[in-house]
Amino acid sequence: MGRTFSPDEDRVPLGDAVAVLSDAAWKSRFGGDANIVGKHMQLDEHTYTIIGVAPAGFLGLTDQAEVWVPFVMAGSAEELGDRGTRGFRVLARLRSGVHVEQAQAELDGISSRLARSYSATNEARGVEVSPLEREVLSDFRKPLLVLLAAVGFVLLIACTNVANLPLARSEARRHEIAMRMALGAGRRRLIRQLIAESAVLVAFGCAAGIACAFYAIRVLMSASPMQLPTYIHPSVDAAVILFTILVCAVVTLALSLTPATQIGSAGFEDSLNQNSGRSTSGRRGARLQDVLAVAEVSLSVLLLIGAGLAIRSLQHLAAINPGYDPNHVVNFRISLPEFQLSGGAAADQPDSKVVVAANDILGRIHVLPSVESAAIATDTPLIGSSAIFYTAEGQPPMNAHTMPRAYFHRVSGDFFRTLHTRFLFGRGFTEHETRNNANVAIVTQNLVRRFWLGQDPLGKRIKVGGVKSTRPWLTIVGVIGDLKYRSLPANPTADPDLFQVFNERSRDFSLFVRTATPPETMLATIRHALRQADPAITIYHSGTLEELVRAETSRPRFLGWLMGIFAAMALLLAVIGVYGVISYGVSRRTREIGLRMALGADRRKMLRLVVGRGVALLGCGALLGAAAGAGVTRLIAALVYDVSPTDPLTFAAATALLVAVGALACLVPASRASRIDPATALRQE
Repeated sequence: MGRTFSPDEDRVPLGDAVAVLSDAAWKSRFGGDANIVGKHMQLDEHTYTIIGVAPAGFLGLTDQAEVWVPFVMAGSAEELGDRGTRGFRVLARLRSGVHVEQAQAELDGISSRLARSYSATNEARGVEVSPLEREVLSDFRKPLLVLLAAVGFVLLIACTNVANLPLARSEARRHEIAMRMALGAGRRRLIRQLIAESAVLVAFGCAAGIACAFYAIRVLMSASPMQLPTYIHPSVDAAVILFTILVCAVVTLALSLTPATQIGSAGFEDSLNQNSGRSTSGRRGARLQDVLAVAEVSLSVLLLIGAGLAIRSLQHLAAINPGYDPNHVVNFRISLPEFQLSGGAAADQPDSKVVVAANDILGRIHVLPSVESAAIATDTPLIGSSAIFYTAEGQPPMNAHTMPRAYFHRVSGDFFRTLHTRFLFGRGFTEHETRNNANVAIVTQNLVRRFWLGQDPLGKRIKVGGVKSTRPWLTIVGVIGDLKYRSLPANPTADPDLFQVFNERSRDFSLFVRTATPPETMLATIRHALRQADPAITIYHSGTLEELVRAETSRPRFLGWLMGIFAAMALLLAVIGVYGVISYGVSRRTREIGLRMALGADRRKMLRLVVGRGVALLGCGALLGAAAGAGVTRLIAALVYDVSPTDPLTFAAATALLVAVGALACLVPASRASRIDPATALRQE
């Protein structure tokens, strides 16, 4: 309902303060008020007029938005007019028939003209045009493609198992089919019968699989370590069901193909002879079974290698040192109200007073039981930081392209102690420096590495902006190790982090509390202490720092989790396939084994004979799979961390696991072969 913003509401000087609600916010915060348009709401110190409600399900690019305001309300006029500011995203819908390449060419021309007109800020700067779909789905596309390939491998392994069925069944039913033909059954009738039998088998499997999928998809998504966006809905829809039915129809024909092609052949006519079990077609079928078994083993090795790489990657991720210790740290994002009225005075009257300050909050938190230390900062690790350009004293002038950039944070004195950040040089901020907003700074090692490699960095000076900036010089009093402050496992850029003392006038900040008890148990206690400080304090994020780290690594954990499931399924199917081939071979060679034992072969020799054949199949498949894996796994190199896609340990472990488990499976038919009674086998002969 309502409308969106008009051009006059989104330009400088500021127009009317208006807002659009999400459907969820309209229902949860305003009770679905049908007359909401035209009413007012308070956001910080501004009163906004609600002019519309967005469609249900639309949560913006962040997938979390509840309220939208005009862009010009996002910053001060100074920030909006700064040509060096690049922290915004620009969206454009192309005209019909216009391609991305054309838009890129046009913006390249605009960038060139801006670079000539404003060299200080735009020289060597450009615009990259990218489809929104790629930007929104880039984090999910490659992992999902890898998982699709894994599912395809499992499907192929299952199909090779299924393909072994008609080979065994056709050999076992040769005499039956030959007898039917001798009694007058026509070729078409026999083919229809074979297809009908296969269709019944496949239909039951298809129905059971689809039924399981409806349940499994809910279980998998609820247990998944990765929270998918609301616009991605994994579900068993019509397309999935149609694809499944199509695959099952192909499998039905494949099940019927082998015996159907041999109906009416001389081999079937000779099958009325009891010795037909030694036919040439039977030997060809056995060889084809071996080939299929080797194929599914090699595919299984591929999946096991992929899962192994993902698991090794997770081990390295779990051991990663971000430069701070997220364990036992509670994090709150806080916004302080600007004014607290006294005696009913208006906010702009002299007798109004500033509300509780950030340091007052720290004092209240420090006295809570189980609190080891507490600190405040302008931002939160792994959620977002602001970048600034800076100048190092004594360095040559820089242009817009080479001017160094750093991520800027204001923190209280106990920030580094609370996050257990190690100092390489110098110290943290003193209470005197914090109280007087001193012009001192703490930087990460990569800043020192760029300008003062091999020198003592303490006492060196930097300042925000270019050489001509009027900002004060900041004296470096401490250097900490490089931080993974913006992303894991690595920051998106190599830009350093710059810390300055917290400005007491800041109203929006993050609170960090290190506790001696499990941090989850402290959330309610700290929230209560904040409410006691001032009921008007806004808390719009609370949780543990460890949860943020887990969320940041959720994509590789999701990939490793599902790859492990598919690899386990592949291993099970491959073992079943090899077991089936060996078991069928034993049943075909019952008379031969009985004859060998009658002539003096002992049980151990029979065990070695049968298990040896299975191990040979497993070994051939494992070698082929490892060779294929050396090329295929390079495709997932970008999805693993600190692990080579051809890691020899992973390859060796995957092949050894499959061969070992497969060899154990071969012991069952081998044991059965060793117990064959020679007299019974010879009597059949």
